[in-house]
Amino acid sequence: MADDGIGVSVKRKEDHRFLTGAGTYTSDIDRPGQAHAVFVRSPHAHAKIRAIAKDAALAMPGVVAVLTGDDIAADGLGGIPCGFLPAPGPMNEPPRPALARRQSRHQSGASSRSASPVIACSRRCARRSSRARWSITSTTPTC
Repeated sequence: MADDGIGVSVKRKEDHRFLTGAGTYTSDIDRPGQAHAVFVRSPHAHAKIRAIAKDAALAMPGVVAVLTGDDIAADGLGGIPCGFLPAPGPMNEPPRPALARRQSRHQSGASSRSASPVIACSRRCARRSSRARWSITSTTPTC
């Protein structure tokens, strides 16, 4: 078997620190004045989003912001760019919004398109406010 190519093990220099518990993760970073985010996911796997009532979370102490897909669109931030380099020439790339706007297509899970992040002055406050009585009103569409 060849020493390089498809199917050959690749030595990675970062593995040792992660396997021995010496890795550093973004959740290990805590700077003065740093804000923390908790993402609230849609309770439905495939549904139209009618409204996101965020007043209860915004009223909690320490909450900096509660963002929605409409907020991202209004700021003109655009979507998430494609993660690979295309061949030369034009590419028909579908939109990939950072947050769900009118429709949720996933339920829970880390890979889902989130409905709304809660940003607060501490992790604890962000988690607590994400569980506040606020709602994502949606209905499951008929197929």
